[in-house]
Formats: sequence, C-alpha cells, structure tokens
Amino acid sequence: MLKNIFIIIFFVFSTSIVSQNISAEVQYSCSVHNNPFANELANKKKMDTTAQHIKDAHKKFIELAVPISYTLKFNTTASSFEKNRTMTNDANSGFNITEAMGATGIIYTNLVTHLRVNTLKSEGGTLIIKGDINDTKWKLTKIAKQIGNQQCFKATTEYKYMAGKNGDQLIVQPVTAWYTLDIPVGFGPAGYGNLPGLIINLEIGDIIYQMTDLKLNTKEDTVIKTPKLKGRIITEDQYNGF
Repeated sequence: MLKNIFIIIFFVFSTSIVSQNISAEVQYSCSVHNNPFANELANKKKMDTTAQHIKDAHKKFIELAVPISYTLKFNTTASSFEKNRTMTNDANSGFNITEAMGATGIIYTNLVTHLRVNTLKSEGGTLIIKGDINDTKWKLTKIAKQIGNQQCFKATTEYKYMAGKNGDQLIVQPVTAWYTLDIPVGFGPAGYGNLPGLIINLEIGDIIYQMTDLKLNTKEDTVIKTPKLKGRIITEDQYNGF
C-alpha cells in the first residue's frame, strides 16, 4: 500500500516537473563514516601490543580518509555523476582511502530506457559497465527525518559483490538512501536512484554521500550526453564477480 502511494505521488510530481522542464546540478560530499579497524580494536583491548598496532592503523586510516566531492547533473530523463577535479598539491597528493572506496568514472542513468552506464577510462583503455536501474530492488519504509530543509524518507537495498583471493567470498553491503519528495526526480549519487525523489543522503557500507549544494534550473534543460559505448563492455554482474 505504501509503495503504491509513493508511486502515485511520484507520477503526479513527475508530471509537474516535466511541464516545468526542470534540471539541476547537485554537489555531494563523500566520506568514510566507519573504518575496518574499529571492531578489531574493540575485540583486542586486552592485547596491549596488538591493540596499539590497531590504534596506529586506525589513526593512519583516519588521516588517509579525506572527503572528496562529486557533481550530479540531471534533467527530466537522464543524469550524470562524476568526481570533481581538484588541484594537486602536497596536502592532497598522497593516497586517499575515500577516493579508493568512492565511485569512479562517469555514471550515466536514464529513467526512460532504464539504462545505467559507468564509463571507466585508464591507460589500458575504456571499460563500459552496463546495467539496468530496475535491478536495484528498493524497500520503501515509513521512516522519515529532516535533513537540512528537506523532509526525507528512508529506503534500503543491498550491494553484492564477490571478493577474496579466489573471488569466492560473497560480500553484502547494506545500502540506505534518504530521498525527498520535495524534489521528485529519481536520481542520486553513484548511479543510485529510481526512487520517488532525489536522494539527499546515501550510505553504501562504510561510504556516505551527503548533498551539500543544490542549484535548480527551471528555465532551460541541462543537456546530458548519452555515453558512447566504445570500449570493453561488461555487465554489472560481471564487474561484481558473478
């Protein structure tokens, strides 16, 4: 019942948005809100040597987990999401764990074709990861909270991938999205979306994306280019090791 209500609301607001020809540019800050050493430290308090080692690793982890920023651009049907370019200096020239754990490449989504494409470019060539936004199965809840000026609702799903030395270890990360019906477009950071409203906060395991700025434009439509599928093309399941 709740899901049907949200679908009706989404349809009504989406119709309004299309008539306004709205587009936007959204800034997100990406940070690590947990670290893999915390549980080990809690479990090994009695082992002084090991505990100190874990403390040092925890401190180093925090030093290396520097927040980074992304830009989401969207119009009524499509969006693109990518990391903002920054000037390199001595302060940010080192390894950044957040950058290693956050989204990479340019992620394109389309609400009409349901296409999701992540374009990764490297010296070895271009990797195209194709998926379908409908493959993300959201669970809508009645839980709501205020985030800044936005009334947000909670939705959850899971991100699964294979890891381990032999690629035989299934990793399941909880994904939590807080979206607002005040901006009823099905977009969000890191390729997530297809919800009744814009995602304001997104948690994927230990990574969190938080909206920091929003610029709405109702006068002209932002052009979102459909990616050229030139390069090595694989599915999201193949990329995740399935």
